[in-house]
Amino acid sequence: MNRMAMKAVDMNSHETAMKPQWAFRIEDVGMDKATFEANWRARQRLNDSQWAKVLAVLPGRIGVRASNGGNARRFVEAVLWMAHTRAYWSDIPIEYGAWHAIYIRFGRWSHEDVWEDVVKALEDLPKTQALLGALVEKYQASYRIQRLRGRMK
Repeated sequence: MNRMAMKAVDMNSHETAMKPQWAFRIEDVGMDKATFEANWRARQRLNDSQWAKVLAVLPGRIGVRASNGGNARRFVEAVLWMAHTRAYWSDIPIEYGAWHAIYIRFGRWSHEDVWEDVVKALEDLPKTQALLGALVEKYQASYRIQRLRGRMK
């Protein structure tokens, strides 16, 4: 086999090994749908009555930028997971969806002051309320600093 043929073979095997991680499918996680749903329920931080209070303050579909806005409850639960664990955004469990999409939506809601209302709706969960408020404030402070330095327009 000549060098060009070997290089082509190596490239093809490397490309298949480097599948994009942003494509979210249950098959990629390596579990069946029932197991996936059980893992999701285990990660929920809000019960149904608490979720109803949060849902009441969400803005609805006003200003939606994409037709696939995603499941609002999973998104809010992902942000609560972030607030409680203080992990990196890229460490969000796959059950919540693509971490970058969650981060972008979190930032958009932060700029639209949606999180203020969500924090108020979590009055019966003071620890969660404090942690979420701190996460939002940290994001907004970082954004303000970047704006002052001229990195963002």
